[in-house]
Amino acid sequence: MLATLFAWLAHRLHRAGLTVPLAVVLTALAVGASSYHFLLRPHLASLLFMAALVVILLDVDAGRAHPRRLLWIPALLVAWSNTHGAALGGLASALIVFFGWLFVPHLPVVRRWMIDPAAPRWIGAAASLSAVAPLITPFGPNLPATWLSLMRSQVIPQMIIEHGRPDWTSPEGAMLGVLAAVYLALLASVARIELRVTWLLPLVWLALAMSRVRHGPLFAVTAVLAIGDMADAIRQSSRAAAFRSRWRFAWCGVGAAQGLTLQTVRAPRTAWTAAIILVALSAVLKTAGASVPVIGANWARVSDRNWPVAAVEAARRTARSIQRDADSACGGREPVRVFNDLGFGGYLIYFAPELPVYIDDRCELYGDAGLRRYREVVSHPELFVGLADYDGIDLAIVRRNTKLDRHLAERSNWQSVHTDDVAAVYRRGPVIRP
Repeated sequence: MLATLFAWLAHRLHRAGLTVPLAVVLTALAVGASSYHFLLRPHLASLLFMAALVVILLDVDAGRAHPRRLLWIPALLVAWSNTHGAALGGLASALIVFFGWLFVPHLPVVRRWMIDPAAPRWIGAAASLSAVAPLITPFGPNLPATWLSLMRSQVIPQMIIEHGRPDWTSPEGAMLGVLAAVYLALLASVARIELRVTWLLPLVWLALAMSRVRHGPLFAVTAVLAIGDMADAIRQSSRAAAFRSRWRFAWCGVGAAQGLTLQTVRAPRTAWTAAIILVALSAVLKTAGASVPVIGANWARVSDRNWPVAAVEAARRTARSIQRDADSACGGREPVRVFNDLGFGGYLIYFAPELPVYIDDRCELYGDAGLRRYREVVSHPELFVGLADYDGIDLAIVRRNTKLDRHLAERSNWQSVHTDDVAAVYRRGPVIRP
């Protein structure tokens, strides 16, 4: 899915008139700015949904598509709402553009295609249907209400990194900043020639990306698509000859403008042949299970420097031991209960589904009260003893060198069964519960 998305973005940039190297660089910036979200989860689908939404808006805004194509947006939002909560952002994006088209008629492109007297009706129909699309889920209005509660939470940004502000000094933050600078520079330049409502949409996502890390990839996708559309407008505009001349290294054209277009340079046949061979080779290697970096299989693994790989295996063995001891003593008991670091919750769910997690980053399940309770326990580990007794916790998987780790290491009724640089596993002393 990611390969398809970013290959499509690169193709649109090149088709808009940018050279292959520049299209690749801009796509690489988008990949880098989004890379911290490349985990197997529904958020990846949101990148694809956002790209599809923005392309529809761009094509209608440019006059490449009839306004009736906007009726695809409600269907898109229904599918998106049943996949991931970022559909709320997609709905807001669509409504912003719709209202911009209807209430900012002085923009040249709005006049151009809004001549059709039926256009406002198409926009109104698309906006009305889009507004109710998030309700078409098994949960009805409860799901959008949950999304809004997450966005209003004052606790989540303090505890979940992706809900906090971005670190502009990190590699991902720096690439996001460079991409933003390119977008803003091109927008400032093209505004002298023409301005469209959809070109302003990345400004909204840039502001959101500055407030929360998780919005960065959505800005990256919208910005790259807007850059491509602005580049295409510059390529076709007879008023942009000076701009093209000043930045001629960026365009894949030769000679002067012919009418309103530039002659494009097609990729040589050898390049297509090499690409096809590379894709075919990758498919063969993956099917055969060959461990070849990048194009093969089984070469990307979970890093034990960041994740509790060994600790979770130790916890699984210990849980089985606790269960066997309980079975032999009293003929059975409820499943082993685990306390875990919040950051380890998702890993436990995937790699040790038999161990019920205490907490993970599905914040809507715990609410602000549950998150505060967890934060109090890890900040004041003396509270953990009462929690363990009340909830019947048998195992604790905690991050190394934290207050809770040091506290449990000093407790005589908690035995260390595993320790490494990432995590520690502690087992409570024998307590048999019928």
